[in-house]
Amino acid sequence: MVVSCARCGAYLVPAQTACPRCGLPRDAAPPSPPQYGAPPPYAAPHPYAAPPPGWGAPTPRRRRTGLVVGGSLVAVALLAGAGAWVLLRDGGGGAEAYSYGTDVELPAPAEDEPEEAWTYTPDAATAVSAYPDDTTVDDGVLVRWNRGAEYDSPTSMVVLDADGEEGWSADFEQASFISSITEDTALAYSFADVGSGAPGVVEVVESGTGEPLWDTEGTFAGASEEVALMSEDDGEGAVEALDRETGEQLWTADDVLTVGFSAEGDFVLLGDDGVRRVDGRTGEERWRITPEGEQPGVVVAGEMVLLGSEDGTQALDLGDGETLWSDDSVTELVAAWTLRDGRVLGATAYSVTAGESGPDDRTGWVLDREGPVGDELTLPEGRDAPWSWEDGEELLAAGGVLYDEDLDVLTSEYVSVLPTTDGFYGVAQDGTVSYLEGLDTIASPEWSAPLTGDEDAAGTVTAVPDGLVLVEDGTVRCLR
Repeated sequence: MVVSCARCGAYLVPAQTACPRCGLPRDAAPPSPPQYGAPPPYAAPHPYAAPPPGWGAPTPRRRRTGLVVGGSLVAVALLAGAGAWVLLRDGGGGAEAYSYGTDVELPAPAEDEPEEAWTYTPDAATAVSAYPDDTTVDDGVLVRWNRGAEYDSPTSMVVLDADGEEGWSADFEQASFISSITEDTALAYSFADVGSGAPGVVEVVESGTGEPLWDTEGTFAGASEEVALMSEDDGEGAVEALDRETGEQLWTADDVLTVGFSAEGDFVLLGDDGVRRVDGRTGEERWRITPEGEQPGVVVAGEMVLLGSEDGTQALDLGDGETLWSDDSVTELVAAWTLRDGRVLGATAYSVTAGESGPDDRTGWVLDREGPVGDELTLPEGRDAPWSWEDGEELLAAGGVLYDEDLDVLTSEYVSVLPTTDGFYGVAQDGTVSYLEGLDTIASPEWSAPLTGDEDAAGTVTAVPDGLVLVEDGTVRCLR
């Protein structure tokens, strides 16, 4: 059973006794008012992965203190339990697809039931997760874990090659969550401890070696490929942009309440004085507008900036800030991702009731530059993986539900759907994985096997070239 944090909405895996984002105990009711600095909603998981626990926390209400980060990063991010990272893809063979708004290459499938190729078990580890990574090691698998019994203990990572042999590793001194990995740097962070008064921290190491580059105290507010953003926590909504490789200050901005990330590496900043797009490296303003609605949030998807509020959504052109449309039926939109056909999937946050054991379903919309397309979608609780790819027609998978190009449901029996160059995997709640060679095999998969033995398989299965990676009881298994 997937459980959401009653305060910030982050998913909690069974082993977590407290929220990896805000620290609220697993079964506690939310404090009022909130007593934590708002953590940023994370960008996309790895292209091969359905979203792991922790993805999709609701955007907190706008306020004068704290910074909220929304939208999608220039790279592909992933979050598992207590960590997240960005993996930049060099491409490779395979069909084109979009996962969490990012153009990716799909892996070839395991056409026959795969067999165990290797296993890896970190020592004294909690919150173990594993995902494909060929950013620094071809056909590699990145494994990360926390060194300690607490969710906020320091984190470690290792990149394994296709045979499970170690490529490079890093042990972060204080940071608990791995936020992003590029070809040059790996960035990890921890939020401030409101109980002890200890500040947050950011640590950056060199990709490929794990050698430390720089670190700083402060509140992490998100990162692009070249820039890390920090909240200055001065009560005025100030942010500081730092060079990812050197830690050098690039620019600062005041009156920032919410940030969106564009695919070009620019930032869209929302403050009391309006919405403005700024150059990611220089902070130079490209355009500025005044939102139509009250207290909007901001998210960037494709060529649109979406300002969502209780009263509806206003869509802006990313290039010049001009209003494309406004619609009062698209309410409380807090997340959006680009689809393969150029449209956008927008969604509300999960609704979490204090004391309840899990999230409600969330509402989704397919949007284009003219407005909403078709009817509202219901994204089932526990998963919200937006995949879009072409298999004779445009397909969309969200929340384990597979839709055709007219947004009609093709199948809804899975907790996640993982496309490949030929067909796709369907992952059932009990850990059974099925390989479907195409749409005509939905009723009769090529093979099905209970690969994990996990009664809650959401987020435990990801696809690698010609195989799968699974995490069970702290052990990573690669099947090919």
